[in-house]
Amino acid sequence: MFVPLDDEGTVMKKRIERRKTQKTNKKRKFDLGQQISPKKRAVFEAISGEEWLEDMKHYFSVIEDNSKSNVQRVMYTTRKLSSGHGVTHPQTHDMFWKNKKVHLGLDFRQMLDDASEWVYNNGGDRGNGWLVEHPIKKLWVYQQARAQNKNEPFLKQEHAE
Repeated sequence: MFVPLDDEGTVMKKRIERRKTQKTNKKRKFDLGQQISPKKRAVFEAISGEEWLEDMKHYFSVIEDNSKSNVQRVMYTTRKLSSGHGVTHPQTHDMFWKNKKVHLGLDFRQMLDDASEWVYNNGGDRGNGWLVEHPIKKLWVYQQARAQNKNEPFLKQEHAE
């Protein structure tokens, strides 16, 4: 083993440079215990899938600054759910929400409970929630953010600035 010595023959201390990282506060405060009232959720039903899908992608990539990979994976599953295609469990090939289209007026707390039960009944999720639970949580986060934004799309704000 090589040990670096200085000019006087003593062991040099290894100097470790640490990259200074700046901690930033998360922009959203999300509590899975919060729920939007059915009356407020009903307003979201009229929003077209194309609009809210594009706005959701913008919200998580620009406003929340999620990684490109995270946004792509969430949007992939979200698009399958919004089109009514559903999600296929890799082991059992059972479908979650096949022929049901997801829209922003749904009760995502209940949907998350249903998804968790479906995952459990089909042998679990080797992807630690990425199969369907994580995307549903993101839908819930987006729904709450959109409600706090008075139902205005985030893309519209971006273009106005």
